[in-house]
Amino acid sequence: MTRKEALLAIIQFSDNKDEAFSQLAKYPREYDATLVNVTPLMLINNLNMYIQNTITSEDLEFWANFIEIREDIDFSEVEGEIYALSNPDLMGEITISKMTKLISILENACH
Repeated sequence: MTRKEALLAIIQFSDNKDEAFSQLAKYPREYDATLVNVTPLMLINNLNMYIQNTITSEDLEFWANFIEIREDIDFSEVEGEIYALSNPDLMGEITISKMTKLISILENACH
């Protein structure tokens, strides 16, 4: 599994994300290039996973924190949303109602 494949598996909550974390640990921490871009559609897909109880609010928070610390991930298209998800104590708790509204906002922005 390449670094990019591992990052995508983690970002997209793939079934093999646990293996991806193990694979990612084999690569040096620092990386000077962007390998993956987190898009609004990726975020919408993950928020839908939360709404469908496939992942938890803790999973979403961990996911957002993971993205924020990576130099090889560009999340500029959804930077505000990632910040909010990674800081629920500051920005408000992650709830189905809020995530449903966020999906609606993101979908409207995409069209």
